[in-house]
Formats: sequence, C-alpha cells, structure tokens
Amino acid sequence: MPRGTPPPRNRRRVIVGVCVLVGVLLVLAIAFGGDDTPTPQSTATQPTQTVAPAGAVPLPRDLPQGPPALSSQDRDAARRAARAFARDFLAFQRGQRTPAEIRFATAQVRELIAALPRGRGTPAVRQHPARLTGISLRTGDQADTIVATATITRLGARFPFRFTLRKDHEHWRVVAAQVG
Repeated sequence: MPRGTPPPRNRRRVIVGVCVLVGVLLVLAIAFGGDDTPTPQSTATQPTQTVAPAGAVPLPRDLPQGPPALSSQDRDAARRAARAFARDFLAFQRGQRTPAEIRFATAQVRELIAALPRGRGTPAVRQHPARLTGISLRTGDQADTIVATATITRLGARFPFRFTLRKDHEHWRVVAAQVG
C-alpha cells in the first residue's frame, strides 16, 4: 500500500463523508434562496410605480366620523328612527307589540318580523327582557342609506342588531333587518 493513500476502510468513510457534506451544502443552498442572480430586464419596458409617502395616509383621527354625506338634521332623524324601531322590535319580542305597531319599518320588514317565532312573550323573555343600550350609524352602500347597529343587552351579554335605513320622502324607514 502506498504511503499517501488511506486504507480501504478509511477511504470509504472519506468518500461517504464528502458525499454527505456535498448533499448538506446542496440542501442548504436550495433552502436559503438557491439562485440569487438577478434576471436582466430592460428598464424601458418596466412600468414605474409611485409610492405615496407615509405622511399622506390619513390617520384614524383624521377620517370623518359618522355618515359624512348627511346633514346633522338627517343624522339626528335617522338616529331617532333607528332607536324607535329597535325599541319597538324589543317590545314585539316581549309580546307587547304587534308587527304592525313597529314604527319606521316598511311593510316588507314588518312581514319579515311577523314570520319570526318570537313575539309571544315567553316567561324567560318577560323575566329577563333585552334592553337597548346604544345605537351607532354608518353610511350604507348607497348615498341615501344608513346601516344602524343597535347594541342589545340581556343577562349581561351584548348582542348587535343590524338594520338598514333609507330616506323616503323626508322620513327614514327601516328597509332591511338581520333578524332571526
């Protein structure tokens, strides 16, 4: 056996070790990005994009509050209509009103409410009635609509009750409600 060559058993270990090392290096190269060479592109064909500076983005405190397209009189009238509708709906659930007695609702909304299995004034509802604790308004999809969210509490739990109002001949009417 020549002097500079390792014995056959050690040679196998060296070859296996080199193969393992090359395999690990290949796996690492693939895992950490592989080919990082940039692809040459012509700058003449690339569209330019402008990015607005960070100061141009409005902060939440700078955004308009409430329905911006409405006058304060319209906003107040819509809030009064929403509050009256929500209170009448809760009275209906307690069995104290019929659907026809629910103010500011369209005929379609009254029909929807009449089809509900509520309004019978069950003992549990009478013992622990739900209460209206707040109304919030936001603009709807159309300029003459508002989405109202009535916050209802019952037995310490809070529930949102959403409905849509539309201005019709100077009056706000509930045209859709998420009931059931």
